Amino acid sequence: MGLGGMILQDVAGTGKLRSTKAYASVAYHQMLGATGLLSAGFNLGYAGKQINQDKLTFDNQWNGRFFDSNVPSGEVFQNNSIGYLDVQAGLNYAYFPTDDLYLHAGFSVHHLNKPTESFFAVSPGYDNTIQPRTILFADAVMKLNNKVILSPGIYFSKQAQSTELTGGMHLNYNIANQGDQQLIMGIYFRLNDSYIPMLGYQWRNFKFMFSYDVTNTPLKFFNNSRGATEMFMQYDGIYSTMYGGGKQSLCPTFKTF
Repeated sequence: MGLGGMILQDVAGTGKLRSTKAYASVAYHQMLGATGLLSAGFNLGYAGKQINQDKLTFDNQWNGRFFDSNVPSGEVFQNNSIGYLDVQAGLNYAYFPTDDLYLHAGFSVHHLNKPTESFFAVSPGYDNTIQPRTILFADAVMKLNNKVILSPGIYFSKQAQSTELTGGMHLNYNIANQGDQQLIMGIYFRLNDSYIPMLGYQWRNFKFMFSYDVTNTPLKFFNNSRGATEMFMQYDGIYSTMYGGGKQSLCPTFKTF
């Protein structure tokens, strides 16, 4: 059994749109023989949103030189704050026939309960339902030799008429004894959008990663091909530190046990 939780808050835009989300999750993991692991998870949360209507401007308030806030906008907000329950669930399977191969695939569905999200009153012809979002993924970790571990992966997401397909691979190159130091490099592609090179370094249980999202669609003429920059640091090993170092690793590694 696994238990988890998450709290997220984001403030964006001129209207100071504040999104606050809190989720609790539970998962169950079942070994299938000595080479398989089936996992199922369930996520229940509450999402709240607030907006400052006084900070918003609309097209009919434009007087040719600036937005005149003294002119009525004509927009009728039913609420400046809303909230709703959000339900998600997922299933995945891992297969590890040898110490050098790990295969993993799964799917999840977000917004199973189809919550409604709108600051306005319900109007005929307008659907403010959050449609379910389906996510499918598959990845692998393959130890080619004592120097290289290769990790390909693919991700697909669909919500209403919007889709996203991302795939690629990265590799870990062992530059020290038993993987104490590793160089990480790779590239991923988001279909009809961008390519994402990545570079990283691992020192013992610490991992440092950097990636850059390079736009390769006509949008590049407006953002000069600049996309998102992401950096993160990860520490592995809390479980083995707390419960002893004798636990079996199901994922290929440079270290020997």
